[in-house]
Amino acid sequence: GEEGASVVKWLRETPDGNTIVLAENARSIVLTQEDIGSSLRVLYTPMRADGMSGTTQELVSTSVIETGPPVVHHFDLQCSGDHSLTEGQELTAVVKSDPGPSKIQWFRDTVPIPGAKKMRYTLTS
Repeated sequence: GEEGASVVKWLRETPDGNTIVLAENARSIVLTQEDIGSSLRVLYTPMRADGMSGTTQELVSTSVIETGPPVVHHFDLQCSGDHSLTEGQELTAVVKSDPGPSKIQWFRDTVPIPGAKKMRYTLTS
């Protein structure tokens, strides 16, 4: 027979024993910060086009979900004035990343500027 609307259910098993439905009838999901420390369980029930269902299959992760590498969603440089870089001008790094705040280091000619580790930096000679 031809495959019909098979059912896929994604579940998060929390460390305290709770089960949370993450998604139903989705072939894939994106793990989030809420999933960290939990395990994952996936239930798949095959369905034929005529509505006949097969035996539900189950997959369980053998390890817990860990924190992934940081991801930058937005990074921009803003400068005061007319957008030309001149001494005394304030520069601001605008960063949106997950998870949490990022560290910053300003450089001049590929060399780190000592102490320049804040989101704002004023150009000097």
